Formats: sequence, structure tokens, C-alpha cells
Amino acid sequence: MKISSTALKAKRSCASGYRWYTRNFKSPAEYKSVIDALVVDGRVDDACWLLDQFGPVQSVLVVDDISAQAFVYAGSVLNAKCSRLRSQQPSATRSVQSPALLVTLTQEKL
Repeated sequence: MKISSTALKAKRSCASGYRWYTRNFKSPAEYKSVIDALVVDGRVDDACWLLDQFGPVQSVLVVDDISAQAFVYAGSVLNAKCSRLRSQQPSATRSVQSPALLVTLTQEKL
């Protein structure tokens, strides 16, 4: 799925988020690329907003572990070590959960 400035306007994005997008993407961009770039730039709340607006994707990410300040993924996450879908979060200083989203601001590994 591609995200465009037109789609962001239609969803009534905030002014700063819209400006960020137009500075970073000159043409429609892949959904995952936009989410990843937002997280890298420390705009985790904007990545969460984007996910809430555009919803989940039908993809699965298989990981051994995750160690990050923030993690946002629009699909399902499978822990390869225990071969089951991870639906619970480790304790975190701040976390947000929505149907297709896992954001954890912590140093712990998933």
C-alpha cells in the first residue's frame, strides 16, 4: 500500500506530520517505509496515528528478538524462538496497543 500527501490530507493529519511527510517523501511511498522513517525520526506518535488511520497489513515478521527504543509494525510478529505469535508485551515505561500495532519504549528484548 502506498501513502500519499493526498491521503494524509483526506485523513486530516496534523500540520507538523504533513510537513514532515512532504519533506521526506516527494511521491507516494510504501506504508512500511513511512512507518519506519517516522520511528527513526522519533515520531512514534505519528507512526501510531498512521497505523490507526490506515490499519493492518497481511504480513508476518519473524524475529529472534527485538531490542529497540521503539518498535512499530503493521502486521503480525512471530517469535522464532518459541514459534508462537507474540501478543503480550514486556513491561515498558510506555506502551500502546492497537489491533495491528506493537509499540514498546523500553530497552528490554521481546
